[in-house]
Amino acid sequence: MAITNNKGFSLIEAIIATTVLSVGLLGLIGLFGAGYQALDGGDKRSIAAKLARDQMEILRSRSMSRINPPMEDLPSGPPSEDHPEGQTLGMRRQWSILRSPDDAMMWVITVEVSWDGLKGQNKKITLKSLRSS
Repeated sequence: MAITNNKGFSLIEAIIATTVLSVGLLGLIGLFGAGYQALDGGDKRSIAAKLARDQMEILRSRSMSRINPPMEDLPSGPPSEDHPEGQTLGMRRQWSILRSPDDAMMWVITVEVSWDGLKGQNKKITLKSLRSS
């Protein structure tokens, strides 16, 4: 008399179920990594935009009548002590104030903040503004 007890899983069924579950979990872990990279990139862009805006406000508040000759590549480099987070992220800030080629009474103020992305690519944010003499 043969015993036919089919109440359970065979070894093959258990291995297949474990494999399917593992593949699903690996995909989920990959999504967490991509989400972290997106959040980190957004955070750096936010800090860079704030650094650029702050520098633009400083430059726009200057008297344009004292600028002779035009300033290009003013002392730049790491963000000031007001923004230490930019320094730790390796952000670089450059700016220029030049006469507009279209109107001699206008100045073009340009501020650029650049940094290295997670995969080594160069990222940057550039702000431009016009100001009359």
